[in-house]
Amino acid sequence: MPNKQRMKEMEDAIFNFLDNNRGRYYNISDLSQLSPINKHEHKYIKNILNKLTRSGQIVKRGKRFTIKSDKSQTAKPRTVVGLFDATSLIKGYSYAFVNHDDGDVLIDSEDISNAVHNDRVLVELRHKKRGLLYGSIVKVLERATTRFTGNIMAYRGKSIFIPDLRKLHVNFSIRDLALAKASDKVVVRVVNWGDFSMGRKPSAVVEEVLGRAGEKDVEELAIFKQFDLPIDFPDQAIKEVKLISDEIGKDELNRRQDLRNLLTITIDPATAKDYDDAISLTRVLNDGSEMELDDDSGSLKPLGYRLYVHIADVSHYVRLDSALFQEAVTRGNSFYFPRHVVPMLPFRVSNKVCSLRPDEDKLTVTVVTDFDNTFSITEQSVYKSLVSSSFRLNYDEVDAFFEGNKNTVPEEVHGLLSNLRKLSAVMSKNRYKKGYIPFHIPETEVEFHESGKIKNLHRSVETESHKMIENCMLIANEYIANILNKKTSRSLYRIHEEPEQDDFEKMFKLIKYYKINSRKEATMQKTIQNLLNNMPNKNYRRVFDFIILRTMKKAQYNTMPLGHFGLATKNYTHFTSPIRRICDLTVHHQLKRVMEKGAGTADDLFSSQKTNNDNEISLAYIAKRASSQEVLADSAERESENLYKRMFMQDKVGEVYESIVVSVNKNNIKVELDEVPVTGLISLDSLTDDYYRYYPEYMELIGKRSGKVIRLMDRVKVQFEKIEFDLIFTALEFRKA
Repeated sequence: MPNKQRMKEMEDAIFNFLDNNRGRYYNISDLSQLSPINKHEHKYIKNILNKLTRSGQIVKRGKRFTIKSDKSQTAKPRTVVGLFDATSLIKGYSYAFVNHDDGDVLIDSEDISNAVHNDRVLVELRHKKRGLLYGSIVKVLERATTRFTGNIMAYRGKSIFIPDLRKLHVNFSIRDLALAKASDKVVVRVVNWGDFSMGRKPSAVVEEVLGRAGEKDVEELAIFKQFDLPIDFPDQAIKEVKLISDEIGKDELNRRQDLRNLLTITIDPATAKDYDDAISLTRVLNDGSEMELDDDSGSLKPLGYRLYVHIADVSHYVRLDSALFQEAVTRGNSFYFPRHVVPMLPFRVSNKVCSLRPDEDKLTVTVVTDFDNTFSITEQSVYKSLVSSSFRLNYDEVDAFFEGNKNTVPEEVHGLLSNLRKLSAVMSKNRYKKGYIPFHIPETEVEFHESGKIKNLHRSVETESHKMIENCMLIANEYIANILNKKTSRSLYRIHEEPEQDDFEKMFKLIKYYKINSRKEATMQKTIQNLLNNMPNKNYRRVFDFIILRTMKKAQYNTMPLGHFGLATKNYTHFTSPIRRICDLTVHHQLKRVMEKGAGTADDLFSSQKTNNDNEISLAYIAKRASSQEVLADSAERESENLYKRMFMQDKVGEVYESIVVSVNKNNIKVELDEVPVTGLISLDSLTDDYYRYYPEYMELIGKRSGKVIRLMDRVKVQFEKIEFDLIFTALEFRKA
């Protein structure tokens, strides 16, 4: 590097040139042509320009520079605040985005300052091109976190920290190893965020050594640490739990509808331990009485059916002014992992006191829906109740019963299930007519050996029993949302906005290009229904369901009923899972206030209440917290899923699989294996038969010499090569779908 005097000479030359050409903009290539700068010194121009920019002597617009004039000194550039998204950088692109309320801002890699993924940043807007805003990050306002988990690696006599988070686009130098050594999994704290424009890495110190990287328990602990999941409950919350009585007092019994005589069932996954919903179904006779579905009505004529959706009354035990409620707001929801659950409420509340376990009296809130004999709704109501679940069933055994296979379903509930199945079919049909979009994106299920080792991975399957319970919950949630919309000025609603028209048009064009028989309908919902219906086979759904889904906006919580696009309903809320979601628990409190005191009494539930992090509690705060914690849960659970996939594949290097192309970009081909729900990348650099050009509009690659096309839906025989941040495969053979 030139000495300080030479660097100063080059700096003066650049500054004087810009000063003599005020109002004009020059890029690095232009400035490298200045006669005082030698050819071998061109690489130092960027450092000089960054220095002059930081000092305020020159200004940058995109990739060009100019002297800072009097006008530019007084003009206030437009700025926005948003969250930095480094996803594009991880995929190999030279830009990233900042997401803010009015849209996304594209940030070139040299303009990201020292921001990392999810940091809250201040962005100066530069210009708009082809409808896209461009800008540069001028300041990091708030770090998403200052602690990260990852591995220690030795490199050329120095220790480097490789973060676990895939979207952290930079490695760290280590100032203090503490007791850590190479290949350890550690927690580090950042002490200096570096300067990306000057090529200076951020640095950190090791705070905790978790164990050897690659060991299952160590890797799981790292996920908990990285996402800062709240494992322990505050002392005051534990004290409150100990004071909760298992007994139900006579006064409380007298305030409720006693439904313990109803045949009542729960249907959940086989591994579930918190049962917050149960179902009953009876026949309504023309004298107003009810009968069980297998009974003889005698001379009385059945008028229709009565569906009971019983939801655990968690709000009876978790009061608004309690430490338990404050902690529930902080957590937002329960976090579910293949081997662990981080609950929103302590297990004594979620798995015992409130869980609708068989043959135990439980407090509930029940939504009652009456249907006529054609399964059209005639009346609905809601009240506080007392139930005792008769049987605990799981989805597998109910599906076996429906399919006529050997099963363990008690004979006493055969009639209930058969009639509920018919009712569900009609509810599905009616929802579909309204525009309901029937997505099912399979989740990865991990099968373990008794020893705890991973045995296999499976794709989840949405079965008839899942859809049946979902229909029952949807009808209850929508009814409660309608009540709260009529009786309160604000509540908590589950909203899902329409896709952006441009995104929708691009997706539709892509679908048509792949010769899927599709047409535009009267609404976006109907168009998407048509697309899904015309997928030729399951492989198409494997590829295009994700593409269609990415077109849509993410559902979230709001205090106003802004509609739910995916469900095609105006008013919708979450009411049926108060054990595991703060929205549902809050809605129960609001509903009970309305039921007890009438309209308008539930608008302001809180009086100077704060969370255990000293945040003021309000409906708006809970809506925001519930939305952000849901995103956190999705990220943590996805990271856990990726961990198990890597562990499952780690001893399979060299094995050959059949796969399908599910995505393409300018750097990689993404494939999904047929045998197991595992995705991985084929680097374009590994394709030596030709140079492939990427065409983003159609997500395909075309060989420059051969004209060979690689696109979505292509079949690929692959060989597993190695594990990096992603699973890396080598392509052995491409075949057309």
